[in-house]
Amino acid sequence: MNKKHFTLIMISVMAFVMLFSAVNVFAAKDKIIKVSSSTYVSVGWEKKLNASAGTALKYKSSDKSVVKVTRDGVIRGVKKGNAKITVTAAAKGKYRTAKKTVSVSVVDPAYNKNVLIEGDSIQAKAGQHIYYACRQMQAASVTLNAIGGASLGYNPDSRAGSNSVYYRISNMTDEELRSFHMIFISAGTNDWNSKKADIKCGDPDSKDPASICGALNLILKRINKVAPKTKIVIETPVHRFKYIDPDTREVFPGTDCDQTRNRYDCTLQDFRDAMKSVAAKYKNTYVVNGENITTAEEMMSPDFTSDGLHPKHYYGKNILSVRFTEELNRVMGM
Repeated sequence: MNKKHFTLIMISVMAFVMLFSAVNVFAAKDKIIKVSSSTYVSVGWEKKLNASAGTALKYKSSDKSVVKVTRDGVIRGVKKGNAKITVTAAAKGKYRTAKKTVSVSVVDPAYNKNVLIEGDSIQAKAGQHIYYACRQMQAASVTLNAIGGASLGYNPDSRAGSNSVYYRISNMTDEELRSFHMIFISAGTNDWNSKKADIKCGDPDSKDPASICGALNLILKRINKVAPKTKIVIETPVHRFKYIDPDTREVFPGTDCDQTRNRYDCTLQDFRDAMKSVAAKYKNTYVVNGENITTAEEMMSPDFTSDGLHPKHYYGKNILSVRFTEELNRVMGM
């Protein structure tokens, strides 16, 4: 083989290698990293992210003073706050290096105590997002005392009697109330409008248990008195697209209840605002805005809810519980 032939062969080989490499680069894909986009962990607690991508993974915390992460993807809460964990999958074969971010909320270890949840069907059997939020925050015990159709206010002549949150808490002993470190109250949508439990809104200073403001005043006043260290969280009603005619009881799905007036000439937003006004007067009392837990678009989607009122269980467990915790962290100054 002469020098000229050798040179031609080498040029051909180099051209083939360059072409092959170029094709590989062009055909490369991003590796899919399977991991939840958000999670929680309590101060002093650990949790594994359970990320996978079929290749080696690396983890990095955006703020090690809030949350640390091991090479195996185990996070540990250091102090209350929020941080992000970046998960990086190494390049392999036809796949390029890929990254995914996990938002981590580090919550107060005081949540690892006894928790009471009072509410209606959204907590009892539908989304149950507060229950799953408490479970993921490693509460020591969660008492779910929610009943379908429950109201906040008390009307002995309707289902808003023994089913009401006011009635149930009024019948708890002082010792029972003191046994809970946190009490969540999630109700109000049935007070505004339901087949059997319409309750008037009332004045923010009302002491009438047959109104939502009066019932809430009496509940919070008693808890503050007999259990002054107990933290109380009020969740206002989530978005709703289902209205029931107060006279004929005919159901009108798809109605935007935020702006619709009930038999007492109040919108659902009026009820939310009234609950916030009452809660602002009491110690250790926080408000989570229900309208921040769901979106109007979701509550109109048949994939998210079957009736415009109750989020499906899957979304409550996997999505709304995350939003609830994030909102809770924000309002409690975490």
